Amino acid sequence: MVDLKKIKASLSYLVKFKDISRSVQLIAIAQLRKLRYRIEARDNALCIAAEFFSDNDDASHINVCTMVIITSERSCCGKLNSDVFSASRALFDSYIDDKKVVKLITVGYKGYNTYKYNQALCKSLSDVELASLLLAYALTVCIMDTEFDTCAILFSRYSKIFEQIASVYKFKSYSKIRSYLYANRKQNLLYDLLLSADLSIYELYIYYVCLIALDALSETKYSELGCRAYSMEIANRNATDLIKENTLLYNKVRQSSITTALLEVISGAAYS
Repeated sequence: MVDLKKIKASLSYLVKFKDISRSVQLIAIAQLRKLRYRIEARDNALCIAAEFFSDNDDASHINVCTMVIITSERSCCGKLNSDVFSASRALFDSYIDDKKVVKLITVGYKGYNTYKYNQALCKSLSDVELASLLLAYALTVCIMDTEFDTCAILFSRYSKIFEQIASVYKFKSYSKIRSYLYANRKQNLLYDLLLSADLSIYELYIYYVCLIALDALSETKYSELGCRAYSMEIANRNATDLIKENTLLYNKVRQSSITTALLEVISGAAYS
């Protein structure tokens, strides 16, 4: 026989779980809006960075490749990490097939635990609790300390609240960028202005690498919040369905117990 007390306790638990999941979802949505404003503020600078880091160099001159893999440490982000890992494995295999030397930098314990089998190949920034700007600076320093011809930063980009896409930023080393700018300054006014102005191209290069790293980290955070909001929406929906089922069961069992009690009273009255 079904115990009414157990059903009632289960209903109480489900109602609390539903309230908590709804609260987590609302917090994630509020943080999504706040973070989106910061990401949009960098769009113009990123457009210039895309031009500055234009990928027009001959791939045959690329021998050493650095891959930066940014993973999430938060709960409800399993798909986010698996998509980034799938993209990183595909890129890694393509570099190996082309006989490239590959170096790895991971951000987060999950990425490090996946690639720690080769300490000579992999560096790690595991303290993802640092502020975004500080972590972007630390990642930039880590990248610049690694000799490479081309660097790829793999991360998760927010598309919709229920869709996050594994994305990649690619850029060449400073020496290759500098050579490319000088070689194409006559055909590109922006390149000519950069080289003619009293600016340090190296400092500009570092600035854009840091900007790209910051954007990748922010997009990963944005994707985390999207994953969490969607996961909590599903959890809230499932809790609502379970509450309806348990409420129906509770009412049936309660009505059955009342009917049984009434029959016992009527039967007792009939025999008295």
